[in-house]
Amino acid sequence: MVLYAFLKDGLLQKNGFVKVYWEEFDKEEKETYLGLSDDQFAKIAFDVLSSNGSLEIIEHTVNQPDEMAA
Repeated sequence: MVLYAFLKDGLLQKNGFVKVYWEEFDKEEKETYLGLSDDQFAKIAFDVLSSNGSLEIIEHTVNQPDEMAA
């Protein structure tokens, strides 16, 4: 639609203007993982280390198995 309006204005009024720009912004997402095995957590931790600072682990808790349930 922008290109159409630009061409129509240029043909009818002898001038048409279009402003084009690149907008940079940071998109932040928060993900929560529950019930991961040690291997799954190690994979995520390795991905965080190899991301050069673009990923971050905010919190990690270890759930101990309930000894009373056995």
